[in-house]
Amino acid sequence: MDEAMLQAARSSCSKQDSKGDYNRSFMIHLVMLSSIGGFLFGYDTGIVAGAVLYLKKDFPAITTTQVEFVVSMAQFGAFIGSLCSSSLQDRYGRKTAIMLADVAFTAGAIFMAFARTVEFLIFGRFIVGLGVGIASLVVPVYLSEISPVKIRGTVVAVSIGFVTAGQLISSVLCWWLGDNWRLMFGLACVPSALQLFGMVGMPETQRWLARNGSMDRCRQVLKQVYTPDAVEHEMDELSKEMQKMQKEITMTERERFADLFGPYWKCLSVGCMLQFGQQLCGINTVMYYGPNVLKKTGINSNLVTNQNELVVLLNIPLAFVNAVGTSSASIFVDSLGRRFMLLRAIPGMVMSLCVVAMSMYLSNQTPGSIHAWGNGLALVGLFSYLAFFSLGLATTPWTVNTEIYPIHLIGTATSVATACNWASNFVVSSSFLSIMEIGSYGNVLAFLILAVFGVLTWIFVYRTLPETKGRQILVNVQNVMEGRLDAPLTLEDD
Repeated sequence: MDEAMLQAARSSCSKQDSKGDYNRSFMIHLVMLSSIGGFLFGYDTGIVAGAVLYLKKDFPAITTTQVEFVVSMAQFGAFIGSLCSSSLQDRYGRKTAIMLADVAFTAGAIFMAFARTVEFLIFGRFIVGLGVGIASLVVPVYLSEISPVKIRGTVVAVSIGFVTAGQLISSVLCWWLGDNWRLMFGLACVPSALQLFGMVGMPETQRWLARNGSMDRCRQVLKQVYTPDAVEHEMDELSKEMQKMQKEITMTERERFADLFGPYWKCLSVGCMLQFGQQLCGINTVMYYGPNVLKKTGINSNLVTNQNELVVLLNIPLAFVNAVGTSSASIFVDSLGRRFMLLRAIPGMVMSLCVVAMSMYLSNQTPGSIHAWGNGLALVGLFSYLAFFSLGLATTPWTVNTEIYPIHLIGTATSVATACNWASNFVVSSSFLSIMEIGSYGNVLAFLILAVFGVLTWIFVYRTLPETKGRQILVNVQNVMEGRLDAPLTLEDD
């Protein structure tokens, strides 16, 4: 690592949180407004699970492959959006990029609500995906850069909590709106429009402003974020950091990519593999296809005559468990740590996926007591899977990806890592239903494959991820580069 960067890190670490405090009321307002982007991501994830059950009402000839494309085209759009978001947020700012995401959300929601063909619906999903891809990358970066170090993990985790809140609310709406899938999709334009207008009054991050030489505006942002006695201290530290890293800050995009895939390849590999692991462990198979999974078990009830209505209703408590777990993670992520939580949550996920696979096997048997056991195990497995996922992989990959890259690479690096997330999401969501239909036990095979990816993700975390909580970003960079799993607090702790 460059000596100037080490000196900047030492200076920053030695004075971490040494003065003052932050403006709590402003930070709460900023986090609530910024996190609407996460809410929209979660809303889209949850609403499509219920909407696809009713597409045959307007499109009776729709095929399984077309259903997969309706679901997965948003992930493809998100992949494209995440690749573009690096240059967008670095050139025009984090705030502007979030507002562009809102425009895409709003336009896509309107397209889907008025779609007259499957192709037009798929196009609307792609436009929404562009907004999802931009927001999923830029919102964590925006919040991480503007937040005080001591609450950085909690702030980013809260924004991810909004994702699960969106999933929960969309699950309720799926049940309440019945077969009105157009309104399900169209309502997404309401929160996106609110955020678009609300962000007009929000500041750009002090780090982006400092990188672009706007130190006066940077001071104004610090006055909003911190209490008066902390502003000058934070301004001095940021100015020193910018002076030490002026060469890196003025690098071109091509030079950043060369740096990222060269000296800092270990940081990129950790960030990308965490994002791959999050998706390949199957979270969005449950969120996108949860009702379909429950239908595969043959679950039924005397209380509800329509099976679609039953599985949508059961999707509400699943989303609730996910929301509660993610909220709990936001409380513990800065006290217990990222590595600690991942190493304990992933094994629970793997066991839960095995339980779901067993439930699928039992549900394939002749109807009777064994078949009924399969129904019960499916619910138990899905509930426990979401509980463990929400405590670990739901928030941690996004948090870690804002903590392990030097400032001049964070935009480019998080763009690549987020693209990995959406690429793997697209692969899983566009193939899951087809895998479940392979032979008599394709549904069993599908969940066993996800369990295997869970095991591989745990091994990777155990061998490569140091603890990042409570450490300055450049200290985390040093620890990842050197494979320091004991993760010293400062660079003087060697």
